[in-house]
Amino acid sequence: MAPPAVRPRAAHPVGYLLGQRTALGVFTLFVVSVLVFLATQVLPGNAAIAVLGRTAAGNPAAVHRLEVALHLNLGLLDQYWTWLSGLLSGHVGHSLANGQPVWGLRRA
Repeated sequence: MAPPAVRPRAAHPVGYLLGQRTALGVFTLFVVSVLVFLATQVLPGNAAIAVLGRTAAGNPAAVHRLEVALHLNLGLLDQYWTWLSGLLSGHVGHSLANGQPVWGLRRA
């Protein structure tokens, strides 16, 4: 009878633990980002109508232009990918309230 197989030990248990925790943290951030994105999609209306307020009802062309600018005319996966790729590349967009870059507002 052959001896039982012995699992090789990790080269360094602390390195293994750090790698495991980092992977779990990245996965958690991904899941939370998907949940928050989907929660905003369930809300009634869209951001373009909310930004334009009362002027949205009388100006469908302005609503359409803002929807294109905010990528609301894309599908859900494309919208999420646009947001996530912008976030990972450091291009987080402009504030809807004052038009300033969000990255500059964060530093202030």
